[in-house]
Amino acid sequence: MSSEQGPPGGLFTRVVRGGFWVFAFSVTQEILALTRLVILARLLSPRDFGLGGIAVLVLSTIETLSQPNFDSALIQKKEDTAAYLDSAWGVGVLRGIAIFAIVCLVAPYGAAFFRTPGATTLIRLIGVSALARGLTSVGVIQFRKDLRFDRQFIWQFAGRLADFVVAVVAALVFRNALALVLAFVAADVAKLVSSYLLHPYRPRFAIDWAKARELFGFGKWLLGLGIIALLLSQGDNALVGRLVGTTLLGFYQLARRVSFVPASEIAYVISAVTFPAYSKIQDQRPKLKEAYLMVLEVTAVAALPLAGMILALAPDITSFFFGTKWLPAVPAMRVLAIWGALSAIAATAEPALMAVGLPRKLTKYQALQLASLAAVIYPATLRWSIAGTAVALGVAAIAPCYLALRKVVALTGSRPRTVAGVIALPAAAAAVAGAAAWSLRRYGATAAAGAGGAAGFAVALVVYAAVYTGLVWWLGRRFGHGIGRILREVISTLPVGRTRERA
Repeated sequence: MSSEQGPPGGLFTRVVRGGFWVFAFSVTQEILALTRLVILARLLSPRDFGLGGIAVLVLSTIETLSQPNFDSALIQKKEDTAAYLDSAWGVGVLRGIAIFAIVCLVAPYGAAFFRTPGATTLIRLIGVSALARGLTSVGVIQFRKDLRFDRQFIWQFAGRLADFVVAVVAALVFRNALALVLAFVAADVAKLVSSYLLHPYRPRFAIDWAKARELFGFGKWLLGLGIIALLLSQGDNALVGRLVGTTLLGFYQLARRVSFVPASEIAYVISAVTFPAYSKIQDQRPKLKEAYLMVLEVTAVAALPLAGMILALAPDITSFFFGTKWLPAVPAMRVLAIWGALSAIAATAEPALMAVGLPRKLTKYQALQLASLAAVIYPATLRWSIAGTAVALGVAAIAPCYLALRKVVALTGSRPRTVAGVIALPAAAAAVAGAAAWSLRRYGATAAAGAGGAAGFAVALVVYAAVYTGLVWWLGRRFGHGIGRILREVISTLPVGRTRERA
């Protein structure tokens, strides 16, 4: 029986269990990624990070410009998609070969654009990832469509583990940017192999161009969205590398990784689960409203404290984990933390709008964000270096984020006051907790431990967590927000929750 035909609770249970696996992968991935980052930041220079970032930027640009978005189209379709899989895979294989060839051809020009001739070989090497992605089994798309996130977890973890092992070993051996590129390629090769081990579907190279065009009919708006998203996510890297140099690009990328990626990972976890779930209830607006408000509340409570912690303790985080040589990244890190939190909140709108067939709206909102960014990023970077780049990103995101949230509020019939309250409660708690931790670190007893002191840093983190948790709990009870109820419902669907109920 399909999930649409089952009881309403069945879909919620599947979504939560799926979310558990996506969350487990995200936490595992972040632990590996941050451990990898700490190790590599000690072994490599900011310039090495900049060179690796240039190689990734060139590949990402070419991939995005040729992205048909068949995976999203297959997930959004409510009917059976088996007849479309071979066509989607065949187009992916051709695309992977073409991208590899183009990357090899444009590598010298990409290196010349960033005034780094040494990047040519790195750019060509990273093109192997395009071949691996093109050959990956299309069957893995079914993991998301069927909410089988346990399999999705294993598949993605194979890539993350390969990335971690190869990055650390290669950094110890080569001590240069080659380690970053080899790790990137290893991740995609590992996912290629594991895709055929985890899913029984064996694709054939048989392209039905009519079916491919049908899939592209949905994906064409996502292509525009992807191009805009690329410019928003990588355009700042390109500008920094071109205007202020590869070394400052390395500082900027570390700041971006620490400040923005944790919040974006939260958004990814929630989006990965909610897009297929929303697609199944796209015609049931009351259920869509209830689900969206729950998702928004969980996102706000999880993402906003990350921003507050980085704003309060960025110098300590940088010195303790990465070393004092990375302290020039702190100003950009603090600004990017605000942008990351804002983006995570706004990202809750994306799966809802996609599920009801409105990717066009997302494209328009991001086009507005891109236009705003283009108007301010160049002068801001010239005047304030990488901190100015970070400010430009935050300013450009305000209006599009507001419009996306307003559209979802209207679509689901939610009350604007309710949505504002859901966001304001954890924001206020994070602000108070951040002020307490910052004051303690600057003026309190822990200040004697110094900027990199482990004991003082640990005390400040404990204070931050305690103040934030206590305020969220108290404000939630005071103003009637349901984060506690949501967590109880979520826990009751997990294995630990069911075990306690039986006991």
